[in-house]
Amino acid sequence: MEVIDEEFKRRKVATGNEKKKGKKNTVHDELDQVVGTTEDEFGDGMAHIRERELLFGEGSLLQVFGPLIVTICGNNTLYR
Repeated sequence: MEVIDEEFKRRKVATGNEKKKGKKNTVHDELDQVVGTTEDEFGDGMAHIRERELLFGEGSLLQVFGPLIVTICGNNTLYR
């Protein structure tokens, strides 16, 4: 998932650099708007997947460290 995200960001930067070169084309601009919407949806999807895996997935951080946090918070006088 990280590799896909890095490739996505690399392509986004590359297309951003091409835009800065000054090419003005209405069809190209409309296509960029559609692609931008798709990029936003892809980014939101990746963030959602990461969040679900970090919080609720099997072997997630919450599952691994949750009992430790409960113990520490339950014995707050012991852990100062």
